[in-house]
Amino acid sequence: MVGTVDYIAPEVFDKDGYNESVDWWSLGAILFEMLYGGPPLTGRDTQETCLRVLNFETELWYPEGHEENTISPEAKNLL
Repeated sequence: MVGTVDYIAPEVFDKDGYNESVDWWSLGAILFEMLYGGPPLTGRDTQETCLRVLNFETELWYPEGHEENTISPEAKNLL
């Protein structure tokens, strides 16, 4: 496995292989960072980040309520 865990798609951790969809995941993580100021699933350490990526359905949240973190509905939909 090669890459920064903040941007690695969950499929990469599986031993079943993956396709180009992982690039879309990484692009989404980068876009999230550009819009919100940080990667979407970063933990306190590499292990926690990997676990958060693997459990993204329950771990992903969108920062709201702060003027600098408010994005348009279209941008959120793109994510």
